[in-house]
Amino acid sequence: MPAKPKDQDAIAAFADELKAWRAARGWTQGQLAAETNYSEQMIAQVETSRKPATMQMGTVLDRVFGTPGFTEATPDKPGTPGTFMRLAARIRKLSFPVAFRPFTDAEEEATTLLIFEHAFFPGLFQTENYARAVLETHPHVTPEQVAERLAARLSRQAILTRSTPPRVWVILSEPVLHFMVGSPETTQDQLMHMVEVSRRPNIAVQVLPAALHAAIQGSFHLAEVDGVGSAVFIADATDGRTTQDPVTLNGLSDRFRYLQSEAMSPTASRELLEKVAKPEWKTE
Repeated sequence: MPAKPKDQDAIAAFADELKAWRAARGWTQGQLAAETNYSEQMIAQVETSRKPATMQMGTVLDRVFGTPGFTEATPDKPGTPGTFMRLAARIRKLSFPVAFRPFTDAEEEATTLLIFEHAFFPGLFQTENYARAVLETHPHVTPEQVAERLAARLSRQAILTRSTPPRVWVILSEPVLHFMVGSPETTQDQLMHMVEVSRRPNIAVQVLPAALHAAIQGSFHLAEVDGVGSAVFIADATDGRTTQDPVTLNGLSDRFRYLQSEAMSPTASRELLEKVAKPEWKTE
């Protein structure tokens, strides 16, 4: 399927910048390939907009060219993006469903995220294997598409380790804990990962007991900035929708608070996650 005009603009912007930086160094495509460990064919495809660049390529190019703003990540501190990483971030959004793309901007700017999930663990907290298994269920998806979507999904998690991460409240419908995704090992790893992230001071996880409740119809993710809703993504079988409608934002914010009152405490929820992980999904 051909890229849409706005999508093509993002791909072309990266290609133009790459050609300009390469020309400024006086390098051929082959020389740039040698500097980056990418094939000359890959460089040519990106420069002609036939193949979109990845965040990984953006990082490598920022390092090779020393672009403005770029710093390397260290064990104690995340790196900062340079020219190519910033452009690649625009392309990265192309891997998300069209309906979800506007929410990624709100998610990155949010000071608080309110997440209710009744089918899967939230993408923001999925392990690589769990996320891959979920993405592989999409109809007619190719291995290449799975790889691109997986990289995009995992890249969203960077907001959780930045210097000022958002406050995140997660409510999980209890059946999520008992639903196998991928394999017993993958499911157990995901449960234990959720236990660990729930210990972070900015993250609260609550389990909603299996029963009729105020959001039985579906999952939603609500982004707030300083207590005011900015956008909400509502999931459904057609890839969902993002809206900034104030009435919808206020209504789902109230509904989330109601679910919080019905859910188990964060401490009891963590204990339940551990309890389910060990005997139910034990892999030895």
